Amino acid sequence: GYFCSLILIGERFRTPISLSRALVRTLRRVPAILVAWALTHWWFPLMALIVVTVHAEHVAAWLVFFAVIAWFASAATLMVVPAMVGERLGPMAAARRNLRLVRLRYGVCLMFVLVATLLASLMLAGIATLVPLLELLGFLDFGNLSWIVQEVILQIAVLVVVPLIALGTAQMYIEVRIVGEGLDLTIDADTAFGPRPVSEA
Repeated sequence: GYFCSLILIGERFRTPISLSRALVRTLRRVPAILVAWALTHWWFPLMALIVVTVHAEHVAAWLVFFAVIAWFASAATLMVVPAMVGERLGPMAAARRNLRLVRLRYGVCLMFVLVATLLASLMLAGIATLVPLLELLGFLDFGNLSWIVQEVILQIAVLVVVPLIALGTAQMYIEVRIVGEGLDLTIDADTAFGPRPVSEA
């Protein structure tokens, strides 16, 4: 998420960054990213622990309950990483900044998480059934290697879907700031007159 945010926010803020430089900056920020993840996803290990310890007949109900909780929690913490990138904040400051931004458009954030999850699930499901479908129709025959090919394709699918969601999240952060804070005016002013000195901020 951090890497993709660097690329997209750099382009939108008119300060483009190369892929190699973005990768280096992301690697340097790994500790901060891990702290941000812990702050915003502390509930996930708790959910997993409950699911694996409850009786089998209660697992489905708990999964539905946690899916709803995850939906609301994900929307509430949607813009932590983009805030770290766009405003060069630490994890704690980014978490607080995220809450202020989310309050501006929480309903839109909920819809974004829902649509992104559905689209990602459909894409992964479609790719997961690709190999069996091709074999069923007789176009390809991987024999005993089918499961290996399937796993490779699934990993490729994840490598495609995850960055797309990260780019969408970064774009969501920018749109919320444009609508709620007039960010586009700030970008245009900085382009025309140059950014304000830090001492004036």
